[in-house]
Amino acid sequence: MQVMTDVEAATSAWMQLVEAVSDPLARKVLNLHCRDSNGYCQGDEYDGEWPQSPNWPCATVELVMDHLDQPAPAAASDTAWHWQRQRLG
Repeated sequence: MQVMTDVEAATSAWMQLVEAVSDPLARKVLNLHCRDSNGYCQGDEYDGEWPQSPNWPCATVELVMDHLDQPAPAAASDTAWHWQRQRLG
């Protein structure tokens, strides 16, 4: 049995908070920037004026959650992306 690290547990709890957001505008923005099946953000531009990493959570998700006083734990994007990649492969 694999035990979660503190970072993994914090990231998992935060991801559940993201899914539970019910504020109408925040939910619309979060839905535009949800994870795809590869663990990448579906709403980010990789080129353009403000290119962002394709990893989820992206800067937009983190900004919305910061506004809702639910900041991402340290290394959340690396942890969430790593889990998604493990499940796929």
